[in-house]
Amino acid sequence: MIPKLIFVILSNGAALYLADRFIDGFAVYPPQFQSFFIAALVFGVVNITVRPLLKLLFTPLIILTLGLATILVNVIVLKFLDIISDVVMISGTLPLLYATLLIAVVNGVLHSIINHRDSKQ
Repeated sequence: MIPKLIFVILSNGAALYLADRFIDGFAVYPPQFQSFFIAALVFGVVNITVRPLLKLLFTPLIILTLGLATILVNVIVLKFLDIISDVVMISGTLPLLYATLLIAVVNGVLHSIINHRDSKQ
C-alpha cells in the first residue's frame, strides 16, 4: 500500500514537472522540488476524493462517448487542483487540456511499466 502511494505521488510529480517544462500557460511555482511534491500530493488527494464522484456523475456521458468523456473528468480534476492549490497555475483552456493529456499519458506509461514489471515477478 505505502509503496503504491509513494509511486503515485512520484508519478504525479513527474507528470506535473513535464507539464510545467513543456506547456506554456501551465506552471508550478516556485519551480522547486517542494512545490512539485506539494502539488503531486494535493493532486493525489483530489484524484482519490473528487475524481470518483465526477466519474459517477458523468457515467452516462462516459458510456455514450465510449470513455472519451473521461478526459473531461480529468480536465475538471486538474482545474480543481488549480483552484485549490497555491503552487499550480493554469492560464487558459488550451494549457489545461494539453496538461491533462500529458499528465494522463505520463501516468499511463509509468503505471504500465510498473505493472508490466510486477507481472513478470
